[in-house]
Amino acid sequence: VRLTNNSEKEADECEITCSFDEAGLDPRTLRSAEIIVNLWDQEVDDGPSDSNFRFIGIVRDVSRTFSEVDRSVTLRALDYTTLFLESSPFPQSRLPSWTDTLRTAWQKVCRWTGHFDFSTGAPELISSICDADSADGAFNGIPRIELIVWSSSESPVDLDAPLSGAINARTVGSNINTEINADAWATWDNLCRTQGLITFIRGDKCVVTTGTDFYSADDPPLMIYGQNILT
Repeated sequence: VRLTNNSEKEADECEITCSFDEAGLDPRTLRSAEIIVNLWDQEVDDGPSDSNFRFIGIVRDVSRTFSEVDRSVTLRALDYTTLFLESSPFPQSRLPSWTDTLRTAWQKVCRWTGHFDFSTGAPELISSICDADSADGAFNGIPRIELIVWSSSESPVDLDAPLSGAINARTVGSNINTEINADAWATWDNLCRTQGLITFIRGDKCVVTTGTDFYSADDPPLMIYGQNILT
């Protein structure tokens, strides 16, 4: 098992190589399967738990090696960020507004993340990661991606405060803008940046945090050769 944490603008990756027998079935049928990875010490831990949860995502590539000396299957999975990156362009008519909160804006972005038909002019939603009948963004077929705050301060990010509170009054009268053909993740990331926030998906949670909560003088970002810098 190989896990790779990428930047907040990319999906984290998980690559699993197992024997052909361990795959259990035709490897081609594993495409789009959901993968959950837990890593634990068998002599210390009872089994999978929240503390040893490492990854959840969707298989995007399947390859196999079948020879006299090696019969193996390799699965490459990407975390849920990939669902938002693949939803492009995000329909401008469905953008959140300044009257939304971070929570309702996240629900709207999720509600309109999926596959669209643009052939008729106005985008028609064919399938969404959310239940189409749910107003609060209940997820369809995958666990709910919970919106959470990482904060060590006494005044953490308020998910239920209006977005307009962090910008000047003149901007409130205009629409929220995104780049042309921006995908769903770029739309959400840009919205968080207007609030001075960093956002990324970690496991089954979408995290929002401030720069000073993400990095600190006691725990600064480090580039360490052999660990997170290889070449």
